[in-house]
Amino acid sequence: METIRFAVDKQCIKKIETPYLVAGTKNYLQAAFTFDSTWSGFKKVAVFNSKYYRPITNGKCVVPEEVTALHRFSVGVVGDKDGVRITTNTDIIDQG
Repeated sequence: METIRFAVDKQCIKKIETPYLVAGTKNYLQAAFTFDSTWSGFKKVAVFNSKYYRPITNGKCVVPEEVTALHRFSVGVVGDKDGVRITTNTDIIDQG
């Protein structure tokens, strides 16, 4: 399994490691996230192309096949805790 790594600092997401990717994989690509203390205690969800949501468990989630079929997709994160919601910008992933 290949992993795209992201760092999340407050509301900014930034890819920090991207392997060479080819569009069309299924259940092969995962996203891994590290979060600053702003995100402590939040339930976190990765958002792909603004419409495919995947819960982040132990800092990771599988990238949905709906976007792995594309040559370009976006990734962001949403977090909820006690009625507070925090969101990030998005980062773009390109695939061959």
